[in-house]
Amino acid sequence: MRIWAKATLKILRAKRGYTAKALAEELGLSRQWWTDVENRRKSTSPQTTQNVCRLLEAQFDELFEIES
Repeated sequence: MRIWAKATLKILRAKRGYTAKALAEELGLSRQWWTDVENRRKSTSPQTTQNVCRLLEAQFDELFEIES
């Protein structure tokens, strides 16, 4: 199972006032790794998705999709 970011993730992140760097720092991740997730070069973990949804006040299916 892989979890991929949807295009809406970047849009909502910006609307909530986060830069990619600021959100990555809040999550304890590197900016480069987080940028790769947002650009669908890397998938992410269930724990990270939970944290992102909490910080951005969004539902999982608004921001991410699962590939089996």
